[in-house]
Order: sequence, then C-alpha cells, then structure tokens
Amino acid sequence: MSAALSSTETLAWLIALPAAAECLASVWVPDCSLGGVDVKLLFLNVSGAMLEGLFSAWEGGRAAPPPGAVGVGVASLSGVMRGAFIAAYTSWAGMITFADEFTSWAGSFGYLAVTTVLGVVAHAIGGALAGAISAKQPSSATKAATAVRQALLAATVALIVASVLAVRAGLGDYDDEFYGFGEHEDLPALITFFDAEYMRLGVGMACAVAGAMVGNAAGAAIEKKAGAGDSVANGTLGCNGVFCLASLILPLATLRRKRWGRSVVLQSFAGSFCGAATAFGGWMDDSVSRWRDGSASSAVANLVANLLVASALLCLVCGCNHLLANKGSIDANSNSVVEANELLDYLVTTPLSQADGLSLSLLVVFGGGGVLSLVAGTVCCRRRRRGPVNSHWSVLPDRTPLAPPHRRPEQHPSARAPAVAATRSSPATRSKSPTRSKSPARSKSPAKPKVKGS
Repeated sequence: MSAALSSTETLAWLIALPAAAECLASVWVPDCSLGGVDVKLLFLNVSGAMLEGLFSAWEGGRAAPPPGAVGVGVASLSGVMRGAFIAAYTSWAGMITFADEFTSWAGSFGYLAVTTVLGVVAHAIGGALAGAISAKQPSSATKAATAVRQALLAATVALIVASVLAVRAGLGDYDDEFYGFGEHEDLPALITFFDAEYMRLGVGMACAVAGAMVGNAAGAAIEKKAGAGDSVANGTLGCNGVFCLASLILPLATLRRKRWGRSVVLQSFAGSFCGAATAFGGWMDDSVSRWRDGSASSAVANLVANLLVASALLCLVCGCNHLLANKGSIDANSNSVVEANELLDYLVTTPLSQADGLSLSLLVVFGGGGVLSLVAGTVCCRRRRRGPVNSHWSVLPDRTPLAPPHRRPEQHPSARAPAVAATRSSPATRSKSPTRSKSPARSKSPAKPKVKGS
C-alpha cells in the first residue's frame, strides 16, 4: 500500500493526533442540541465510528487506498488514526456520563441504545465509503506519500498551535467540565497557574495523549493475558470498564472536598484521559467485524456485553451524583470534609428511596450481567483460541498487527500485490509454464498465490 511508518514517525503521530483531536472536539466543534438535548457528544461518537470504519477498511485490506499520493499517504496513517486520533475524538466513558444527565431511566438507556445503533450504522457507512473511493489500480507513489504524511503532520501541529492561540486570544472557548452541577465555575483552580483557559487546554491535550497511549498498552496487555476473545473483545471491554470506573475519581474527590471539583488535573483526567483510554470506535469495529465475518451472535454478544457494563457504570455515576446532591446531610460535623465514617453512617442509616432502590437493583442486574458476559467471553476464547486478531490495539511502534485466517479480511482486488495480478493474467507467464507434465505435483510451473476469497 505504501511504505510503513518508522518508529520515530509513529511516535510523532501518536503525540500529535490525540492533541489535535482534543482541540477539534473541545474548541472547534460547536455545542449543538436537538429537541433540547445536547447532541454534541453523540455527533462526535457517531462521526468517529464512521472514521473508524473508513480507516479500518484501509488497514485491513478490504479496500484499496484512494488514487494518488494523497490517498496513499492518508491510508498509510490508518493504524495511528484509529489508535490515537479516534480514541481521543470519541469517548465511551463520556457516553455514560452524559446518559446520566437525563431525568429518567428511559431517557438514559434510550440514549445508550441510540448511540449504539447510530455508531454501528456509521461504521458500516465508513467501510462502504472506503470501498467507493478506492483506486482501481494499485499506486506505487511511495516517496510522494511520505511527503504527503510530512505535510499532514505539519498541518496537524499548526492546528494545535492555532487552537491554543485562539483560546488565549478569546476567539475560542475550551469546553472542559466543571463537576458538581456548575457550582464551582466561579471558584479559582486549585493550582492558580492553570486558571488560564489555554492552560487548561494544554492539560487536556496532555491527558488525551497519555490516555490514548495507556489505553492502547492496556488493551494489548489484556488481550495478551486473557486472549482477544472470539465472542466478546476482551481488550476493548476491559479498557472501557476500567477507565470509565477510574473517571469516578472526580465526583468522589468532589464529595470528599468541595474545592477538588475545580482541580484542572482531575477534570482532565476524568474527561480527556479516561475518554481517550476507552474505545468507542474500537467497540464498534469489534462488533461490525464479527458480523462481517459471519458471526452475528458474536457481534450481538459483544454489543450487549459492553452495554451491560455501561448500564452498571451508569448506575454508579447516578449514585455518585446522588451523594453529591446530599453532601450537606452526609457531612455531619459540617467541616466541609466528608469523612469515611460519615459516608458509611449515611449509607447504613439512611433509608433507600424508591429511586435509590431501583438504582441499586439495576446496578446488581447490569453489573452481574456484564461480569458474566466477560467471564463467558474469556472462557470461550481460551477454549477456541486461534491466535491474535487484527485489532485497533496494534498501533504501538513495537507491535505488528497480525490476523489469523478466520479473522483476516478479504483484500480488495486492487489492493493485492502487482505480482499476483501478473501471475494470473500475463500471457507470457502462462506460455512459459511447462505443459507436458501430466502430474500437477511434478509440474515446475510457478504455483498460483492463494488469496482468500479468490
């Protein structure tokens, strides 16, 4: 397709792309609502799923790169785009946090369902788009594609610099989160150095870069330890659950001390770091790839397992917000610090309301279902393990994406090597092959390369 990225170039992209995604999503994409509901995050996740389908088709060989050096250069960035840019641009953890803002359980679960369906459809559209714009003949513009990548890297850095300057000049607004129902917006940051909005953007970019790298490493480690999973993608599900759970450190810290709700580092960790470490686009790709490979039951199982874990975490987020709303009742000695014994006394002595009882019941049901799905997927994987899978976790410089025969996508005809086409179609090649040998096993004619699906 094109020359592979060097380790230095890969590292540069792994740093630049998450930072650019943070700028694009938090500075340049405007807030938008539909029927009084904020749909900005929905737009980011759905458009990110479409990009995931597009670059996944190029990286997996199901579609040839677009014609010309620009197309080849862009397609050669598929791995880092999936593991760095799309990881920071979308947010599986943010999907759960936003679902909690609905006033009813029907609205919260409906938001999760709508986001899932639209994400699957968008991923399929991205894959179809990759096939529609693919070149009919393979391109050999390797040197020109390298120059295109260098120009794109310079443009990415320019976008980051322009975003910081725009925020500093007041021409753009960094959309970071103030936890605690907006009551801390007028309070200074815990570290006054970060009070400037452009400094908060810098912290957010740093957390996005770190989150994407840590998420990729964690996903690869989980797959290495527990297996990739034939039914449920263990790496994606594990990262989604662990890092979404880690994002609860912000509301819990705010419950402990009210001022910690204005910690820029905690805000960026819960939002940018945990959002980039979770994999909404990877979840969509894992599910659609299973469906495309002919295993509809595995695709549904992967979707359901992640939704069960998301629903359990949604109940936890709802419980944390309930505790924050009743912080005055929990803080018995009124010293503005919630002690562990005060929280325990509140949880033990305060009777559960009907809503709290429903939240606890849903937490047990969905949490238990998510754990059972993960265990079942792990057991199934260990019994039927066939090798590593070609996944979005293989973007680190020292890892090479591999795919076993049962998961290797069929290559687009124009994406195959030119030597294959010459062997199949060249009359000169056919005329030189011996024809007197009656035994195919003794024939000295060059064997035709076996291409899956040909």
